Amino acid sequence: RHCRISSSREIAAVNQEGKSFRTKHLFLKHLPSSYSCGRMFIAIPKKICKLSVDRNRYKRLIREAFRLNKKLFKGLDIKVSINGRAEKDDLTFYNLQKDIIFAAKNINSSG
Repeated sequence: RHCRISSSREIAAVNQEGKSFRTKHLFLKHLPSSYSCGRMFIAIPKKICKLSVDRNRYKRLIREAFRLNKKLFKGLDIKVSINGRAEKDDLTFYNLQKDIIFAAKNINSSG
């Protein structure tokens, strides 16, 4: 829980000033942070995923993929969302984790 962004001020900063990165299944915004651990928040709108059961499942999968690869996101605040063009059947843990690792490597290499 200490690696979550919960302050509305910090969420607004990531949304407004963060750089965007898109993968096949995820949309990420990232901003450098003064914290040693990578922190994130997940936003999955109803427009993309109608059922709350599905939204909560995707949040759990994303949180677990982030937890397993936390070391790749040191010093970053990140917003993670489902890409609107992603197929729902394709949103498996394996695919989400692969996208998170791919995004982390690209974010770290670019800046």
